[in-house]
Amino acid sequence: AEEIVQTVLGKLQKEKLIAKFIRSKRNEDLDIGGIDFLIILNSGYAIPLQVKTDNKNIEKKLDEHKNKHSEIKFVLCVPTHRFRRDPEKIYKVVEAELRQYFKFTPR
Repeated sequence: AEEIVQTVLGKLQKEKLIAKFIRSKRNEDLDIGGIDFLIILNSGYAIPLQVKTDNKNIEKKLDEHKNKHSEIKFVLCVPTHRFRRDPEKIYKVVEAELRQYFKFTPR
């Protein structure tokens, strides 16, 4: 799921919708703090993003995340199981979700 988000964020960066992004490394400070990506907007604001794979245990994963990292509000659930026959659809869904979110952020 994180690879999909990284690809989409790279595309949004090339389009200059975002300034840049940082992907946390496993077990480093950002990751331990519940952040998979730190997205830097063109305005200079940064948005922490947690990525979850949307599967049958998603509600449990989201509850665990809220309890452990309540300050990280932006959680993106990637529906990998829904589009196994059409992997390109996953990228489109994730891209649409991120574009929708960035419409409402300070520029």
